[in-house]
Amino acid sequence: MKVPRLWLLSACALAALLPARAPASDLSQVVAKGNHLLVLNRLGLTPEQLAALAPLSEELAGAVRVWQANRQTVLDDASDGLVEVRATLLRGAPLSPELRKSVDDVNVELKVEDDTLYNTAVSVLKKVKDQFYPQQNAYIDWTPPRATAGAAAPGETLQQRAQREREQRAMVALAGQFLDRARYMSAIILGTDVLVQDFLRPLMDPTAPQYPQARQYLLRLVEQVRLLPEPQYQQVRNRYALDLVQVLGFASAAPQTPQPEAKPYTWGDMYDIFSDPGTPSLLRAMKQARQEAPK
Repeated sequence: MKVPRLWLLSACALAALLPARAPASDLSQVVAKGNHLLVLNRLGLTPEQLAALAPLSEELAGAVRVWQANRQTVLDDASDGLVEVRATLLRGAPLSPELRKSVDDVNVELKVEDDTLYNTAVSVLKKVKDQFYPQQNAYIDWTPPRATAGAAAPGETLQQRAQREREQRAMVALAGQFLDRARYMSAIILGTDVLVQDFLRPLMDPTAPQYPQARQYLLRLVEQVRLLPEPQYQQVRNRYALDLVQVLGFASAAPQTPQPEAKPYTWGDMYDIFSDPGTPSLLRAMKQARQEAPK
């Protein structure tokens, strides 16, 4: 599949060349806190659970802060090379092997930081799950977004599973590039619908019955991505890319197995809540309110 040349500029290069990110607005923080409160109240957490969950949220929020600082250090250290990459691409010239290697090296370093945060999140959210009662866990699909190492799905060999996962990783990476391009490239340079169709047409026959629905899904997704505060976008980017691939069916599926009962909340929802730096204080405030409530 032919990929537009500008897409060779990775997300890290774009991020390095953008102005410093503005913190999330007071309004967005209030909205996020309200959403978190609705979910936590629906789960019916006890004061004892709230007390145990606050330090776990602090641990995860701290890991996010370290991840953000380390990623920024990687980008700052590579900024001179990435500026040259950008200038080369804007001229329409091909990247030299040296410049391509510099981008690849930055991506490798960023992936190390991403993997470290992901592993921490998996560990912390496992502890969160252990604090919940079975009836509370019944509301949550605790499956992490990445496939974990293990046996192949029923009906496929290990080689087939490895090939399927390679295809999915490639598609998720392409979807992530599309999301970054949609978020950071001005619509004046390339209209939203053109951007969407440039991404979609190589992957789906424009005459297919499902094409209009897929196009509308991507248009709504682009609008949503552009409105997210930057810290929230960085948290959900990979999950959105995976959702895009799965919703549009752009990867080989595992052999069909019986689907579990639908649950209103996911691992990603729990990550959004417990990685929020405002959640520890929210949990403590909820604990105090429950303890002071009339019996």
